[in-house]
Order: sequence, then structure tokens, then C-alpha cells
Amino acid sequence: RRFAGGMRDNTKSKTQKKKMFRAGSVARSDKLSFAIACRASDPAAKISYNTGFYTTDETSTGRLWSAFNTKGELRNDSFGGPSREHHAMGVALCAKVVVKPGQKQTITFSLSWDLPIVRFFSNRGYYRRYTKFYDRDGNNEERIAVDALNSYRDWERQIEAWQRPVLEDPLLPTWYKNALFNELYYLTEGGTVWTHGEENEPPDMTPVEKETYRTIGKFGYLESMEYIMVNTYDVHFYASWALAMLWPKLELSLQCDFGRSALEEYPDVWTTLHSSHKAKRKVRAAVPHDLGNPGDDPWYKVNSYNIQPINDWKDLNCKFALQVYRDFVLTKNKQFLEDNFVALEEALERVSKFDRDGDGLIENEGFPDQTYDTWSATGASAYSGGLWVVALAASAEICNVLGYSDKAEMYMQSFKKARSAYHDRLWNGKYYNYDTSTNVQHDSIMADMLCGQWYARACQLPNLDQDESCLATALSTIFRYNVLGFKDGKIGAVNGMRPDGKIDKCCLQSVEVWTGTTFGLASTMMQEGLIEEGFQTAFGIVNTTYEDIGYHFQTPEAWDSEKHYRAIGYMRPLAIWGMQYAWDNGARDEKARREGVPVQQGRSKRVAMKLGNLELSSTEKMPRIGSRAVTPSASPATPHGGSEMPSRPPRPMVGPMSITTYAAAPAAGSPMMGGMRMRAATENDLAKDPATGQKKIFRPPPSIPNKASSYRGPSGSGSAPRLGHHPPPKPCPTNPNKPSLSKIYMSKPVPEPTSSSADNTPQHPQRPDRPAPPSRSGETPPGRQTGSTIYSQRTPPTPPPKTGAQQGPVSKSPIPKSPGRQGRPPPAKELPQPPTRDPPAPPMKPSQ
Repeated sequence: RRFAGGMRDNTKSKTQKKKMFRAGSVARSDKLSFAIACRASDPAAKISYNTGFYTTDETSTGRLWSAFNTKGELRNDSFGGPSREHHAMGVALCAKVVVKPGQKQTITFSLSWDLPIVRFFSNRGYYRRYTKFYDRDGNNEERIAVDALNSYRDWERQIEAWQRPVLEDPLLPTWYKNALFNELYYLTEGGTVWTHGEENEPPDMTPVEKETYRTIGKFGYLESMEYIMVNTYDVHFYASWALAMLWPKLELSLQCDFGRSALEEYPDVWTTLHSSHKAKRKVRAAVPHDLGNPGDDPWYKVNSYNIQPINDWKDLNCKFALQVYRDFVLTKNKQFLEDNFVALEEALERVSKFDRDGDGLIENEGFPDQTYDTWSATGASAYSGGLWVVALAASAEICNVLGYSDKAEMYMQSFKKARSAYHDRLWNGKYYNYDTSTNVQHDSIMADMLCGQWYARACQLPNLDQDESCLATALSTIFRYNVLGFKDGKIGAVNGMRPDGKIDKCCLQSVEVWTGTTFGLASTMMQEGLIEEGFQTAFGIVNTTYEDIGYHFQTPEAWDSEKHYRAIGYMRPLAIWGMQYAWDNGARDEKARREGVPVQQGRSKRVAMKLGNLELSSTEKMPRIGSRAVTPSASPATPHGGSEMPSRPPRPMVGPMSITTYAAAPAAGSPMMGGMRMRAATENDLAKDPATGQKKIFRPPPSIPNKASSYRGPSGSGSAPRLGHHPPPKPCPTNPNKPSLSKIYMSKPVPEPTSSSADNTPQHPQRPDRPAPPSRSGETPPGRQTGSTIYSQRTPPTPPPKTGAQQGPVSKSPIPKSPGRQGRPPPAKELPQPPTRDPPAPPMKPSQ
């Protein structure tokens, strides 16, 4: 039953109306059903069940447990009729087997649920992606549970094969392998929605939009667990590498949503929190900051952020041009460029108006008008200006691809003019000044100053500066000051440093370390040939997250010098996949040359894309990094992007179980995107105690080679944190005999054997965006049968639980200090050197 229209009933009291409003105006008829299933390896296993009991009723639970305690089985009780209101229900399933001496038995359980519709506060409903393979009636819990039992081993094999090229790459440090795969957790845990159509499709969709809408769907995830905005675009710019490399169709769908939204304009006017000025919520040609709030109407009401006048941000439109071209480089989907070209043209035209002096370079306006939304810039700035320069080059290339030669020439001339102004106004001989104001902090060293160059090199665009030596010098300065000069390089790159080696304390964000931008900086270093420096920069983030504090599977946006975090569980750390892109496209070959390892030739990349009416399946060369060309070579690959995986016998259980968590790319036939598995300790995990001579269990920590695993540690926050810094949670207890990652990293390198096998070629992990329908072969029908039993319970229509989403705008950060006046920077001066220290040794693997 729907509540829609209840607020208009004047006969209800104000209290009743408020309660109905807080209920969310949701459809109470949305179905939710659960099932549990099991399968025993012994055909003689005895299966028993209880299809319904009240979990808080002593009589009901006592009957269940008394039978289990006495006989090791249940009474086969069946529950009829609906449950009592406000009483929690439970079901139970039991498998009883006999294990003879020297034998083993396996019992596998699966838990499934079917909630086909995701509904937002606006009452708009979307069908979830898995309904493409199942019905939409909410009664598929049994099929899903059986499919899981039939397919989970195959899913695990595909996941392992997909991860193997990275895990077996001897040139990659182990800590990096762990973080690379574990950071994908956010794509499933970040409030993720993947749709397969609306309850009521919009009537004004074009044929291309309808095809895209039905075959790919919409994809959305939150900026963080605290900043509840869908697909925050300035942050997705960093995180997008994961989607673009692993699920490219989802990435294209997301970019198309922003392209359509950029051409919209809302009449809504609100008051910005920072200045208290009136501003429009959305104007035409301004790329939105986000696609909405779950507490409102995502995709239909964009821009839920209102701290700053978001339509005047300088980075969003530039990032749209860069991401559109980057996605074309990865997919070669020309139709995608056509669909977004009008939005791209208008977006660049709008941001070009911020070039106030006509030198070709846009100017910031003295308030935080970019992703650093408490850090003001005035005049030309290294961050926004660099994005603008490279966006012009990307737009020229897009016009060349589409055959618009006149426009391509116009954008290229604008690029050359802007690039010249960028060097002349910002370069001081050592790095690029933060901005051209007369503030004391105008010459601060910003860790993210070369963000535009990151995309330029990755997309084979002209460099941000015509003099490449300036780029190398700037990166070396950042590494010396922002990385090594801050906490000895052990916790990442601090955002702002002064030329005298002190932290820039002009605002909250200048004193922070940002996890995602540090990964972006590391990617830029690797692309420019500073491979060891790149890994060393990223190591501080990984070590703090997984070993030191225990932020794993909740990696925050930022922490300060005391490791107090802000914004737990954040989108931006997915930028670590930018490092993998740099590694696959030249950095690995360069690393192999330096270490005297035979260089494995670059691999050709299989791309299969379908967007609109365009079907593309091509093999193209991977891009170049600098002057290092990457040439293709043959490598057998499975459809999911890994080499063929040989079968192997099951490992014997010889000790206690260990939990291995993984973030899974979607396997063929699987609507799932993640999971957890249990691994038994094997003989390799047993070591002799030197004191007793007895074997003891060695529990593999995350630093053991070729294990992309970690464990969930305590969050330490108790409840959802709010704005501002929080003290770090207590670290997880560790074995004092276990070598820490920091000790491994700083110790003397241990030479590792190299493999000449072609199967060890690290392959760019590619996963299908759209899994095939699950196989129905071998499915066991529901009911009590030998070896496989399933019982299900369907709940009566109940209102969904309240979400934590807030309706309306969302705040991101505290208010910054006001900036100073605009002006030209003073003449360049020689930088004093920070305290001399020996840099840490390059990353390496521990010995087995």
C-alpha cells in the first residue's frame, strides 16, 4: 500500500502527517524474501528443518534447541500462515553426517534474499541488476540459493584466475597487490546501486538511451559513508580508474548520465552554507557535482551539495572532458563521444569565461571552487589551471576523432596559449606555485599540482608543460617535501607544504593527507619514470590503512599528522587502479630493464563494448608511456581477463579455518560482485616451534606473497562519525614474531627468482560488465531431497527500514579561512633544503 498523497489529507493532524512524511512515502508492497539452502557431500546425509519460529519467544526457540541438543537434528516443523506483527521470525536448516576415521565430509550452506526494487525517498523505484536474470516478482530466493550452491566453486575459480596475473607478478610488491584488490570493496559496500530499468520508464528517451538504459542500466555509489551523494564527480575523477578498467560499460553509462545532466537547468534557488549568498541549484552547461541524494531523487534532482556555489567550480567541467576522452582511449567507442559532444562543447565554453585577463588560462575566484572545498585559490592556480590546459588538448583530440577539424584546430590553439601562460605565471624554477595571489601561501607546494599531467600522460596527450624537465623537477620537489619531508614518508603525501619544509596550515585540507590523491600522485610518478618513488609514496597509505591503524575496508578520505581520520569509507582511494594502469602501460617494462629482468613485451588488450547501437570488439595496442612503446604479444586469456587456470586438488584441512575476503569482479553467470570465503590452514602454514619442536599454526598476515586478502579490524568509531577529525581506532593485536610491512619494506632487498613462463605475464584485468544468465543445468528442485535441501520463507509486505539518508543538501567540510588578494607571485627564490635523511629502501617482498 502506498502513502503517496497522504500529506495532502487535511483531516490528519500535524503529528500524523509528520510521521507519514518520515516514513518516506514508500511503497509498502515492495517484496522481500529469504531462503537458506544446503548441500552435503554424503548422499546419506540427514536433512532436517524448521520453517518458522519466533526468535524472541522462549517456547518457540526452546522447542528448536531442545531437539537439536538431544538428537543433533531438527523436528521438521512447518510454519503456516502469516507471522505476528512486530515479532522477529527465523528459520533453521540442519544437515547431519557421519564422518568415519580417515574420511572427510563437506556441508555447504547458502543464504539468499530477493529484494527486486530499490526505492528512494522520492518514491521512485528501480529494478536491481540481477532482475535481468531472474523475475521481478520477488519470489526468486529459492532459485538464487540453488544457483549459488551450483556455481560458487566456478565463481571462485574465475576470481582467482582474474587475480593471478597480478598476484604472480614478481616485480610488484606484495603490499600493493593486497591493497589493489581489497580497495575494490567500495564498489559493493559504498551504497551501490546497479539498475535494470525503472518501474515507469521516462517517455522522452531516445532510442540510444533506451538501449543503453536496458542493456547496461544506471550505476551509482556514494561519495562516502558520511557524504551521502551519488557519484560525486570531482571525486569520481580519481576513483573512475577502477570502473574504466574493470567494468567499462558501467563507466560509460555513468559518464552519459553526467552528460545529460550538464544540459539541464533548475529554477531552484538556495542559500550556500559558506557565503550565505543565493545561488541556483543547477545552471545549463555546468557539469553537476553529484547526481543527487538517496534522501531525494537521484538522477532526476542533481547537485545535492550546497556549501559553495557549485556551478562556478573550475574543475568539474575540465574533469568531464578528461574522463570522456580517457574512456574513449580505453574503449574506442566513438558513439560515446558523439553522445556527449554537445555537453562537452557547452561545458568548455562556460568554463572559458573564467579567463578574466585573456591569456588563455582560467582564474580561480578567491573561494574554494574545486574539489579542495576548504582551500581557496585566487587567480591562476596549479591545480585548476593544469586541468584546464589538458582538457583543451583532450577536446582537440575528441574533435579529431569525430572529424571536426576546424574545432580541433581551435581547441589546439587554445591549448598552446594556455600551456604557455601556465608555465610563465606559475613556474618558479622548482615547482608550480599554488596560485598567483599575493597571499603568504601562494608559493606552497601542492602535492596534487600535476593532476592534469596524470591524465595527459595516461591518454597520450601533449604534456602539461612543453619543457618535460620542469615536470620531473616538480615531481622530485613534491617527493622530497610532501612525502619524505612529512612524517618520514610513512603516512602518505601531505596536501600542502611550505618552501621552508613546514606544513601549510592555511586551512583544514592543506594539513591533511588524502588517500586517493596520494595514489594519483604515485600514478603520475610511475608514468614519468619515478617508479620506486611512486611505490614508496603509495606505501605510506597502504601501511597506515592495513597495518598501522586498521582502516582496511573503510579507507577514509583523509587523515592528519596524528592519523585522525575524516570521512570513513570513501570513494577516492579507488585511484590505486590508476597505478595499475601506469604499471601495465610502460612502468613494468621500465622496472624490468632497471633490475636486469628480461622485458616481457606489452600485451594487446581485448575490448568488447556495446553502447547504444554500436558493437565494438577490437584488439588494440596499449598506450605508450613517454618514449617507451608497448607492443602486443599473444597470451591465452579467459573471457574474464586472466590466463587459463589449471584444475587442482582440494587442499586438506589440517588446522583451524582462516577467513579470506575478496572483492570480486562479476563472473559470467553471476549477479554477485563480492563475497567472503573460508580457507583451511594447510601444511605450508605449519611451522615448528623452536622451543618445543612441535608444529604450530602460522596465520598468514596480509603481507604474505600472492594473497590478496586482509581481515576486518575494529573500526573504533562505534557509531557513524561526523565532520572533523576523529582519533584513530585501536590497532588490531598482532603476533610480535610477525614481521611488519614497515620492517619488510625497510630491510635489505631479497633477490627473488624470476619466472620465464609466459603465463606470468601480468595481464590487464578485464571483467565482463554484464554476466551471462546463470546456468540452470544440474539445478536441484526445491524440497527435501537427498544431498540438497532448500526451505524458504517469504515475509508479508512490510515497510522497508529507514535509511540513514538525509533529505536535501549535504555538507562536505568545515568552512575555510578567507583568501587574500589576487596578484602576481614574487620572483622565484631558491628553496631551503629540508633536513637531510636517507630515503627508505625500495619496496620489496618478504621471503617465504
